[in-house]
Amino acid sequence: MRRRPGSMLFLVSAVLALAGPAISSAKDAPGPVELTLPAAYRATLMILDQQPPGTVKISGMADGSGGGVAIGDGTAIGTGTTGGAPSSAPNAVGTFPNPAKGGRSTTNSAFLSMKLLRLSTDDENLKQSAALKSGGTLALVAELEKSDVGELQLDSDMAWTIRSATTWTTSEERVVRLVTTGRLFAPKRGTPADASPIVNIVELRLKTGERYGEGTLVSATGVDLPEPGRMVARTLVIDSGTQRLTNVEPRPVKPTD
Repeated sequence: MRRRPGSMLFLVSAVLALAGPAISSAKDAPGPVELTLPAAYRATLMILDQQPPGTVKISGMADGSGGGVAIGDGTAIGTGTTGGAPSSAPNAVGTFPNPAKGGRSTTNSAFLSMKLLRLSTDDENLKQSAALKSGGTLALVAELEKSDVGELQLDSDMAWTIRSATTWTTSEERVVRLVTTGRLFAPKRGTPADASPIVNIVELRLKTGERYGEGTLVSATGVDLPEPGRMVARTLVIDSGTQRLTNVEPRPVKPTD
């Protein structure tokens, strides 16, 4: 059978025309949320007086574990050399104990404001990892408190220095992880004294194309660093849980900030 001249060219052109928009759409799809420093964020924090699902409460201090709440499926771990330290220990690190910052009430919600001036450097991340490995939470906090990368504030309370900040992206969102030290929330009456310094980990997740993101805040006496800078909680502070952050949104950075 004879084909008319140009019929094959017409067929190829038709296929390309149909495929063209799909290829262009994939190429032009928006990427993860950009991060320009300095940056500011605001979120609503619901302060919960409960344990997150799946947590197991453990006793501590007498055995050197430091107490707290084990999270995840692994065996509960303590805080190494910091476990069992008396509440009258000298305030060598500035946050253990810290009479000037006893934490705020855990009975209500709050606005959480964050101002990020810079990200942690590779050198800072490596030194913090080495400190945790060699001296546990106490050594880590001492190393963290050498850094100042921004500030965090609950409502109009005194601002807390952000000691570590890292960020990365997935195919759909940007993740920002911030670390402060010290007790953000006041303990309940009768709660044993903190047996180690406290590390607070804030994680923000911002999805492309959505105005508001979400996040979490945990206070821990034992942490891990699977990767430099990406701190995760291993043992939560006694009578604490994972605090949920909602309505996370970038905010304009004031010229005076």
